[in-house]
Amino acid sequence: MYIRTKNRIYQVESETCDKQGYYIEGYDYDVILKEQVIKQADTIEELCDRFVVINKLTREVMNIVSFLTYATLWSSCKYNIYGAIWTDKGLIYVAKMNDKGDLELI
Repeated sequence: MYIRTKNRIYQVESETCDKQGYYIEGYDYDVILKEQVIKQADTIEELCDRFVVINKLTREVMNIVSFLTYATLWSSCKYNIYGAIWTDKGLIYVAKMNDKGDLELI
């Protein structure tokens, strides 16, 4: 499971014993309180606001909203694909597509 806060997406390791928050994978004792969670989902794709596709050769940037569209582009191996969210500091990349075609948190 993944959770989204105002400025980031996290992978959940487990719920806290008092059920007030979540332990975050990769951070030994960090806890995100449930009141900070904007949305939760089973995949990173569901939590991203935008997908940004960058042509590896020309560095041309394309904004793609549809998951199916970017998955199709990835198969051509000509593009770097990022998942991004809108924050109070603007659009930030939170995930990048790996060699297997899956989004991984950055």
